[in-house]
Amino acid sequence: MRAVAPQRIGVLASRQLLLIQSVAHLVAVVAVWLSNLPALLSATLMLVIGASLAVQRRPQSVIGLILGGDGALEKVDAEGTAIRVMLAPQTLVLPFLVILLWREGRRHCSLPVMRDSMSADDFHTLRLWLRWQSTAIP
Repeated sequence: MRAVAPQRIGVLASRQLLLIQSVAHLVAVVAVWLSNLPALLSATLMLVIGASLAVQRRPQSVIGLILGGDGALEKVDAEGTAIRVMLAPQTLVLPFLVILLWREGRRHCSLPVMRDSMSADDFHTLRLWLRWQSTAIP
């Protein structure tokens, strides 16, 4: 079997994902506003929804991925440091969305990657690599 060189893929923030998350939070705010809850509880829920949106909008810590020819996955953080991670088999691959699940030491992490997070060729490469090259651990 021929060795394959690692491929580096840049990951950008997705506008589609931001729109979906914003709409979901707006629906939650409207639902709380229209509900017949006490004012203090409604205000608390609105604050929680606002905090959730703020957390979702923070800059992502992963700016790239390195897909190894041996099936290994490395994430590239904002400082440019590549960190090897163990891909979980529960990673979801759809035609328009990939949700990467991995383990970093004892910590479980996820990264939603929408089609607009990278070039069409890179998204296709990622999906193919996850199907044929990755060595996901149980």
